[in-house]
Amino acid sequence: MDTVDLDALEKDIRGAGLVKDRRYRLKVYKTVFVGSELVEWMVKQGKCQSSEDAVKIGALFLTSGKIHHVVDEHMFKNEFLFYRFMCDEEEGVREGRLHSWNIQNVVRKGTLALPMDQRTQKFFVLQTRSLIQYAMECAPVPEKSINIPPSGASVVVENSVLHIVHPFEEKDIFLEAESKPEAAEWARCLQLCGLRVSGV
Repeated sequence: MDTVDLDALEKDIRGAGLVKDRRYRLKVYKTVFVGSELVEWMVKQGKCQSSEDAVKIGALFLTSGKIHHVVDEHMFKNEFLFYRFMCDEEEGVREGRLHSWNIQNVVRKGTLALPMDQRTQKFFVLQTRSLIQYAMECAPVPEKSINIPPSGASVVVENSVLHIVHPFEEKDIFLEAESKPEAAEWARCLQLCGLRVSGV
């Protein structure tokens, strides 16, 4: 799959009329599109060669933080599921969605995607009590994972190494990142999980 210009593709999606108000079970969802309709449209328009590639593009939209499932319960799927562009959310709602992806939601929903850093092309997924780092290549590829530290623990960042600190215990190496910026990304995600982080 070649490099995708998400901004240009978004304009085409809107121009095709895929984004509109839709009704489901007596509720109206404003300015949304259907995952399966987007997949079908991208293949028919020659935006990609297969439905599998179309799903990867949809996943790229989601992991980059440009779209989300309307109730934040699904990654991008080729199914009758509603998705909305973040820019179509009201400002307060949009900011709330971008910053409220935290461990409480993971416990309730099982899986949570954190937006992809456009510079590194990496993003994080929380699954139960694990934090997993993915790299966006042809498809998301898991690179590293760690267990979320227990409550009462904190994280200290020293250069590119993250240390976990338990109360009344010596600090141990928690995770060695490839660079200081990557260590800062891990720290940002751990802060979203409710941990105290210092040294960033």
